[in-house]
Amino acid sequence: MRKVNKRGQGWGFDLVIASIIFTFAITFFYIFALNYSSGSEEVLRSLEYEGQLIADSLLSEGNPLNWNETNIYKIGIVSNNKINNTKLEMFYNLTNKSFYKTKELFAIQNNYYINFSDPINISGSIKPFIGNYSANAKNLIRISRLSVYNNKPVSVSVNVWTSFLIFGEN
Repeated sequence: MRKVNKRGQGWGFDLVIASIIFTFAITFFYIFALNYSSGSEEVLRSLEYEGQLIADSLLSEGNPLNWNETNIYKIGIVSNNKINNTKLEMFYNLTNKSFYKTKELFAIQNNYYINFSDPINISGSIKPFIGNYSANAKNLIRISRLSVYNNKPVSVSVNVWTSFLIFGEN
């Protein structure tokens, strides 16, 4: 009678299990990689869209044309194609009083702040920005537009940002 060696059968079973685990790992990694890139692009597209909304609204006359904090429908700081100091000051005060109301008026969900290439004067005080500035802003998008402030050309930068981190960033 011949002796049968069964050690090779155990090795084959281990190889099949390892191949299955390897296939699942590659499939999981592939699916994660596809979803990862589209998620970050979607966040950046959303930020850019909101930045454009703010810039378009802000560099308009607003609604109504002579708006104030009680009757405002659309924030705008421009009159006669120039930045109006009165509207700029009302926007600054509204932002400090109720930042979330300004987000609602702009129809956005993310945080924002506005800064100018020249210092802005609000009630005799120089302000570096208007809005919710954060040194730890993540995923920041900047939209720049040109306007006229105090009879000089000025760059108006609308900065829109999230407070969360997109996967894989530092």
